[in-house]
Amino acid sequence: MAASAPPPLTTTSLVVPTDETQAPDTERVTDLLDGPVDGPAQGLDKARQRRSAGRSARSRAHDLPSTSSETRAAMGRPTPHWVQPTRRAIVWGLLCALAGEIGVHTTLHDVPLSLVAPNAAVVVLWFAFGTRRTLPYDLAALSVVGLLIGERLGLPLLLVVTSPLVLLAQAASFVVVLRRLAPGLAPHGGREDWALRDLAAFVAAAVTSALAMAATATGTQWLAGLPSGDLAAFLTRWGRSTATITAVGALGLLLGPALHRAWRERRVAAWVRGGLTTSPARRIELGFLLVTAVALNVTCFVVLEGLPLTFVLFVVVAWVGIRFSAAAVAAYSLASGTFALIATLEGHGVFAVTIDDPYQRAVVAQLFVMVTACTGLVLAIARAQLIAAEALAESRLAMLDQVLAEVDDGIALFEGESHVLMINRAGKELFENFEAGTSGPTRPAEEIQLYHFDGTRVTDDNSPHRRALRGQVIKGEDFELRRPDGSVLRYLRMNAEALPPAELGGQPRVLVTYHDITGDRLRQDALATFAGHVAHDLRNPLSVVEAWNEVLTDTVSHGEQLTPEVLLPMTTRIGVASARMRDFIKGLLDYTLARDRTLQPEAVDLVALASDVAALRELRTDDAEPPVIKVLGAGTALADRELIRIVLDNLVANACKYVAPGVRPRVMVLVEELDALTVEVCVADNGIGIPADQRQRIFESFHRVERAGRFEGTGLGLGICRRIVERHRGTISVEDVREGACLRVTLPRAVGRRAAASPDQPISRSAAV
Repeated sequence: MAASAPPPLTTTSLVVPTDETQAPDTERVTDLLDGPVDGPAQGLDKARQRRSAGRSARSRAHDLPSTSSETRAAMGRPTPHWVQPTRRAIVWGLLCALAGEIGVHTTLHDVPLSLVAPNAAVVVLWFAFGTRRTLPYDLAALSVVGLLIGERLGLPLLLVVTSPLVLLAQAASFVVVLRRLAPGLAPHGGREDWALRDLAAFVAAAVTSALAMAATATGTQWLAGLPSGDLAAFLTRWGRSTATITAVGALGLLLGPALHRAWRERRVAAWVRGGLTTSPARRIELGFLLVTAVALNVTCFVVLEGLPLTFVLFVVVAWVGIRFSAAAVAAYSLASGTFALIATLEGHGVFAVTIDDPYQRAVVAQLFVMVTACTGLVLAIARAQLIAAEALAESRLAMLDQVLAEVDDGIALFEGESHVLMINRAGKELFENFEAGTSGPTRPAEEIQLYHFDGTRVTDDNSPHRRALRGQVIKGEDFELRRPDGSVLRYLRMNAEALPPAELGGQPRVLVTYHDITGDRLRQDALATFAGHVAHDLRNPLSVVEAWNEVLTDTVSHGEQLTPEVLLPMTTRIGVASARMRDFIKGLLDYTLARDRTLQPEAVDLVALASDVAALRELRTDDAEPPVIKVLGAGTALADRELIRIVLDNLVANACKYVAPGVRPRVMVLVEELDALTVEVCVADNGIGIPADQRQRIFESFHRVERAGRFEGTGLGLGICRRIVERHRGTISVEDVREGACLRVTLPRAVGRRAAASPDQPISRSAAV
């Protein structure tokens, strides 16, 4: 039954309400006493509000004919702050006095030394569940209880007066040691699940507490010259108190927090029912356990009392510890220990038969109960920790499996030369005959199509995991994974590291990881190609500048006079080459701007922007007849103004440039709103056109139309346009026309007032409405 107890909660008191269990009005008073939580100013404001509310409630209650406590509580009259701590102290004091009276009834020959001390456990639990607010009330009640117990034991008046100090030393030492050795354990901490170190701290606190009580009581009685002040009495007090605190205190500390929580929430009955609710198989097991426990205890202490059979009782303790909770162990130990102690005190059992001295037999019986309780608690707590550790390991394993399944890097674990223990999803792409996470024999390396960068094939003998088994360190080696036709599927960077065997005498293991560097390699290739194009396109104009500069230098160095007719063509050619380099560099800057500039979307009037671009283009022409550029239509786009200007400028510039010799360029820019989400810009010209087989490739960087070979250009313009348009979530395409070329650009339309957007967020059509 105890094994099915509800999950523990954090509490600070047991059975009776403390200052944390007061009604809402009492909690307000507690806030004032303990200090404001929000700060001095806020605390004073809250205090004034509460006093005002209390006076108003009392005024209303004064006008009513009935002024019972229930009515006053309902009307909001605050309960005095001393009521709950006083009730708590009275209840605990009565329990302690009752336990002390039980101990008084076990004294022998008018000697103030009881055989049992149940009040020792009550005292330590009393103060363990107390707070600083309840301490004054607890001390007052403890003083009264101590005087009563001392008087009932028949102590002299001076020792009766010092009896509360004995109980206080016992309680204080227990609380101090427990809080020092187990600071996070309930009731003074938030952790209610015991670990083995917490059990050790509890036992140490019990031993220290009993030692403090025994030393104080024995010392005072020795000074008074009583026969109960000798070493034997000291050992008796120490042993009985240690056993009692261990047996009773463990149960109180294990069940107290949950019981106190149920008390505060007014669901004690539900908590008890929840603890008793269990499966039918569990009920059957519990029934067998109870029958076995009763039979063995009766046999050991009644039927065969003269035989040393107490070791048999450890079977039941182990059963409870392995199958049930620590609270169940404590409850069983308390019940069986009580029976064993009563039987021993009545003269039954092996302890009563073999030990003549009544004090010794009582102490031995109680120490036996303590040993059995600690044994069961160790088993139960260790089992609970093992279950928790297994659950944690399973959750971490599941998390690790999920990480391995989602990670993009391939991970494979090999055992020996030809066995795969584990392979994740990315690794499965390399070892295609395995499901991710399964194991099996490795595939021959020749079937994997893995190559070194120098073109040599990776074989079984020089595969990364075989080389790692031979002691080599594989760190960041690059390989090519090819298709059956020999083309490269991806580029891989692999690491391999030898691991120790999983067990002594087992085969060594190898962890192989690989990272897909295909994207990096393609970017490097693209960068190399880009650098080659840049070098090629800059080399020609630089050669022109260098050549004419060399001619000018030689001419001037030989003292020749240069006429304007000779000098002007030289400088003109140098200027043309410089202009080509300037245009190329501008294209590179536009390329970078189109790629890296943070979008700054705004409503852009495309007609006005195209008209501005057209006017500047007509002014910049060097031809005798400027191009004819018409801008028609209407439309507003949600776009970055500077980037869209680059697009329109490139399209209009190409339309004006690529015309047949002697033909005056005629360009029409038509802006049209296609629907509520899209606006289109069409740039049509009367130029040489674009061949059908190159209409997709013209948007690649550095691509030039073959028939336009006689025209100067960088090959970057339309690539820049496509990058900018795609960043705006638009499209750019070439329309099939009979004469010239027609390029169409679609962009998101700006409608009405647009909500502010993050500059780094890409523009989508949904952002345009």
